[in-house]
Amino acid sequence: MTSSTKKLTDEQQLQRLQKYAAEQKGDAGGYFKHPPSLRLADRMIKYVQEVKVGSILLPDWDSLVKGGLAGPLLAGYDKGTSLLIGLLLMLFTVHRFKPPADVVYGMHDEDSPKFVEETTIDGVTQKVEKKVYCSPAALLDLTRMIEHPLRVVTSLSEREALCKRFYNELMSALNQIDRRTMTTVFCDLCKNSLALSDAQTSVQRSYSDQGKIVKREREFGSSSSGSSSSRSRPSHSLSTL
Repeated sequence: MTSSTKKLTDEQQLQRLQKYAAEQKGDAGGYFKHPPSLRLADRMIKYVQEVKVGSILLPDWDSLVKGGLAGPLLAGYDKGTSLLIGLLLMLFTVHRFKPPADVVYGMHDEDSPKFVEETTIDGVTQKVEKKVYCSPAALLDLTRMIEHPLRVVTSLSEREALCKRFYNELMSALNQIDRRTMTTVFCDLCKNSLALSDAQTSVQRSYSDQGKIVKREREFGSSSSGSSSSRSRPSHSLSTL
């Protein structure tokens, strides 16, 4: 982190975030329309801007947790998954229109929207059409996977551990992004994240266990009803004699 970034006040960090958000158009717009409970605290932008050659650097998990959210949690949400969604939204907002000069677009970028980049050299403005560095479709797919299966893992301790594991996967992938796009990184995580895969397994196991419980309850109820009915028949029969 540069010394100039360290000296920025919270108000200056907010202004910088507002600047990035103002650049969003169409399906990417409305960063501040998301509830504060699903956005990182504005000051966290100082972390997601850290870029070196071939790397996008993120803070460790404890620093992310300490930085927190922009508002109280929504009912039914937990801090871990809310932080992850907030981080993805901020990454998208900051980096969407900032592809490196040597970026290589892959198969995941084929349907990515384009934008026009303007540069002025010696008073002459040049316009170049480029594909975005992070597509809204890739962002949506990854946030959906955080919503399900990750957010519906029933054990809170297991969910917290999986959130941290997924974050470490994201942090490692961005640290080694090289010339790939953020779209590619997000798509790869959707397909290959071990944390999300384990979350899916946990949710399926939970659904299976619940199904077994319901089945046993139904079988017990049916058995009890049958026993009660069989006991009542002799009494009825005797009364008619």
